[in-house]
Amino acid sequence: MTVVTLCSIVNLHVMKKIVLIAIALITATSASFAQSKDQNIWLGPFFTAGGAVNAGSVANGAKTDFKFAWSGGASALFGITDLISAQVDMGYDARSLDFYKQDDQNFKYSYTFNYFAIRPSILLGDFQLGLGLGVPLGYSADTMKGAGQPTGSFSVGATAMNFLVELRLGATIPIWQNDDGQLRFLVQGSYAFSHLVSDANAPLPYFDPKQSHNTSDNNGPVATASFGVSYLFNLTKH
Repeated sequence: MTVVTLCSIVNLHVMKKIVLIAIALITATSASFAQSKDQNIWLGPFFTAGGAVNAGSVANGAKTDFKFAWSGGASALFGITDLISAQVDMGYDARSLDFYKQDDQNFKYSYTFNYFAIRPSILLGDFQLGLGLGVPLGYSADTMKGAGQPTGSFSVGATAMNFLVELRLGATIPIWQNDDGQLRFLVQGSYAFSHLVSDANAPLPYFDPKQSHNTSDNNGPVATASFGVSYLFNLTKH
């Protein structure tokens, strides 16, 4: 068994454990809140779209750019008091980044990093504060070596990526609601504490190999901003 295969098995095992723990927490919380007739439990889909940017250092000879990011999945909302709620989002998270040569924007690498996201949070009114956890699912890149040059692409497995940990801030604003469900407008921002890949020397690009660089260059952390909607069904309608 190769090291890469072993790492893949370990990564999958960790992901399964995290998902099972999250499901257990949701189930336990649901059972607790269901005992009170004054509290509601809401469950439904969400989708957000916006942008991502490399908020860390950039290698000599390179520039970075704001690129598309999106996320979708399921959201569970648990009422605690009239003012405070707990929420857990789980789903797919994709965020893209561009790195291009300082003197030639047509010489570039466009990356997309993919995660299975788990996002526990607390709501104080409409304000939301939470933590974002991302299990790596691998990443891909499109490359161009100058104007008129052919484009290429490659993909890399999850074992090359770091586990994502980020702080999340935002608002989840009800814009329509009845006894059966509610439609919410989402405003979200995040800042990661982790770097993107475990080995920054390869495969992320450096455009001037003659200049010195460190392992954090072109390697995050990533900041995101996004807008979206969710529709939540009332599971405890009386």
